[in-house]
Amino acid sequence: MELMQKNAWVFAALGGLLGVIFGSLWYVYGEIDSNTRLVGIAAALCFAGYAALDRDTLTEGANSRTARNGMMSVLMVFVATAVGIYGVKLAQDHDTRWDWTGAKRFTLSQESIAVAKGLNRPVSIKAFFARESPGERNFRELVEGYVELSEHLDVEFIDPMSNPIETERHGIVTETGTVVILAGEDEQRLEARFTETALTTALVKLDSEEDHILCWTVGHGEADPDDDQTMDGFGIAVIRLEGRNYTVMKSRLPTEGIAEGCEALIIARPTVDWLPNAREALAAYIGKGGRVLMMLEPATTPELMADLERYGLLLQDDLVLEDSPAHRQFGHDVSSLVLFEDNFESHPITAPLSGSVVLSYARSVDPMPDADGLHLRTLLSSSEFAWTETDFDDPEKLGPGDDEKLGDVALAVAIEVVDPAVLGVSIDAQAAPAELVAEGLPNGEAPPLTLPSLVAPGWAAEPGGRLVVIGDSFPGTNAGISTGNNADLVFNSIAWLLEADDELTERAAETDQLLQLSIVQEAFLGLLSIVLVPGFAAFVAFLTMLRRRRL
Repeated sequence: MELMQKNAWVFAALGGLLGVIFGSLWYVYGEIDSNTRLVGIAAALCFAGYAALDRDTLTEGANSRTARNGMMSVLMVFVATAVGIYGVKLAQDHDTRWDWTGAKRFTLSQESIAVAKGLNRPVSIKAFFARESPGERNFRELVEGYVELSEHLDVEFIDPMSNPIETERHGIVTETGTVVILAGEDEQRLEARFTETALTTALVKLDSEEDHILCWTVGHGEADPDDDQTMDGFGIAVIRLEGRNYTVMKSRLPTEGIAEGCEALIIARPTVDWLPNAREALAAYIGKGGRVLMMLEPATTPELMADLERYGLLLQDDLVLEDSPAHRQFGHDVSSLVLFEDNFESHPITAPLSGSVVLSYARSVDPMPDADGLHLRTLLSSSEFAWTETDFDDPEKLGPGDDEKLGDVALAVAIEVVDPAVLGVSIDAQAAPAELVAEGLPNGEAPPLTLPSLVAPGWAAEPGGRLVVIGDSFPGTNAGISTGNNADLVFNSIAWLLEADDELTERAAETDQLLQLSIVQEAFLGLLSIVLVPGFAAFVAFLTMLRRRRL
């Protein structure tokens, strides 16, 4: 017995070791099973045996001031450890991530969430990245959000150097990483761009069962759908549309009319006025259930603007200007309009939008209050400080006048045709404008006195036509498509026209808005994190040590 009392410390050491093993097993497996419970009981018995064998020493030591202070320290460490373990266990059981970045870089957009949840067949993602490379880490963090939302997604990360057979089988040749997305016999690839938008687009193309045909009018000086280089082109928007389940084809309306296969017609910033037969072809298309997105500019195509009255719109030759700096882009003049949620009217197109829509050079689009046979809904309105300027060519006359509207100016309108008869469609040949007859054709030939009808043979009225008119083309341009919710406004308009309700959503931002720090800010951040905070902790520890020595 005396020998056991002299070696009682062995029981304490063994109990401490078993206690560490018990805590480790609990942490790793997240639960206390039968084996873990036995280890915990053994640790408790060892401590109890030590206390029984060396009780005299423990009693004597417990009565000293040093022991009491030490026991208090041990108790605080024990409580802190218990709280830490419980916190880790709680975090594992309730795994939640908060995204505090301004651009929501670590939060999937509404569109990506809907696409992931809506997958209706197994999809395998094979990510070829060098192990522990930045590309692998970034893509792993991105794709985890999709996997949590869909049971149909299977992700495998493959190191090309460690698995050359699989790498060669999929034809991987780039060293910067490649993602192969497979669904049955269909395949999509991501190379160089591994963003949320790119991944969501690939999943949409794999899972889509049909393509939509969009016709882009040309022949009236419209914006170029193939131009993805200049600021005013629409090429980026078209590329994003074609990356999904859309096919965009040009339609030379002045000579060919509107093809039967067009599911929706896009009229983007026409600069040449439409002749009467082209305007009748447009009315016939809408009157037969057609769908049209029209993006207009001020001071252009007066005859076409006047013809919009048959669709319940009154368009003046004006420019909407903004007097409130809060509703203007920083550094821009009064023609720049920034619209927030309180400027969005209730409609399926605008309901998902939570950011801002930016217009650059907009005209008013006023819906008529009593348009029979038509259902009109305003989409966007200006702030109460904006006004419609009709003398915008004279800077000295800027300011709201008696005949100009002040505040809450309608900037975009959605129209549904209930009774096509109100459109007054004429399927006959149209008289040529007098000015065209007087001027003649550019080659010196005499123009026809009548213009041939561009209405398709066998035309018959059919309710259900839809029209969205936006008083500015900037949201769809290369310069504006990535600004705020501009892309969502354009793409949601197309989705609403086609009644694709599952595509009415808010999409991921194309560009990351990273925090930019100046040299002074970087220096202060380094000083704070490397010197001040650790230095303060060391200083407090030093004061505590001096105080303890004086006790």
